[in-house]
Amino acid sequence: MVDNKKERWFSQKSLIDEVNKVSDEVIESLSQDDSGSKYKKNTSVDTTSNDAEDMERNMKRYERQIKILQAEMIQEKQLHEQELNEVKAELDTMKETNQANSADAEIQEELAQLRKENEELKADSLKVTVNHSEELSKKIDSLNGEVVGLTADKLDLKDQLLDMTAKNKTLQETLKEKEAIIQSMTKQLDERNDGEADSEALLKAKRQINDLMEQNEDLKQEVIESQKEIGEVLVSAKKQANQMLEEAHVEAKHMISSAELELENIGSRAKKIFIEVEDSKDQVVSMYNEMQSKINQLVEGSLLSDYQSKK
Repeated sequence: MVDNKKERWFSQKSLIDEVNKVSDEVIESLSQDDSGSKYKKNTSVDTTSNDAEDMERNMKRYERQIKILQAEMIQEKQLHEQELNEVKAELDTMKETNQANSADAEIQEELAQLRKENEELKADSLKVTVNHSEELSKKIDSLNGEVVGLTADKLDLKDQLLDMTAKNKTLQETLKEKEAIIQSMTKQLDERNDGEADSEALLKAKRQINDLMEQNEDLKQEVIESQKEIGEVLVSAKKQANQMLEEAHVEAKHMISSAELELENIGSRAKKIFIEVEDSKDQVVSMYNEMQSKINQLVEGSLLSDYQSKK
């Protein structure tokens, strides 16, 4: 299209040169006619009126030709200006297209960066999930170890409780035996008093009864201490187990909350990047459609201009 416009411009220039040439020829011819007429006037007084009429007709004919050429020149000038405006518009369109291509390249680069950040977020999310999973696994293993330890302690306490219970039972039986002996000896002592036994035997029997009663009190105290110890062991074991379970529950809840918060943050960032990618995609599609429309208009304008030039 640019080549066609250059050819038109050169043809217009040739036409202008031709008009100038014709104008010069007309002026020269008129000058020659004028000088000739003067010469004829000077040399001959018998010049006829036909020569003047011919010269007037020629002048009018030349004037008509000049007006026609001037009109054609104006028309060609207007056409030339129109074509210059079209070329300028095409250059502006090409400039806009280059700017659009540059903007499209920037958007593509931004999209690539956003995709990269999205992949990094996915990797971070996976890493966080794996780390929390490993921490939870370690914590579970630790809790399992503590449970095993508690189970062993429970078994030990159970054995101790069985031993204490057996010991308490033995003490209870011994206590019953001692009480039976005391009752028997007290009965014998009463019978001896009735039979007026010697004082030495009576004192000995009383001492034995007192000893047995003291042993009986000691056994009762030992039974009480044994029961108290068993109760303290049971309370301590229960308290320790509850404390460990509570600590494990709090720790697990804290780790789960931290993992949920981290995943929520990652999800929010991923959602934000997804929205930015969608917006950038819409901008690219819009710019592409606009560029395509301008290209179509440019092609249609070029075809119409070529058609008019051929016509």
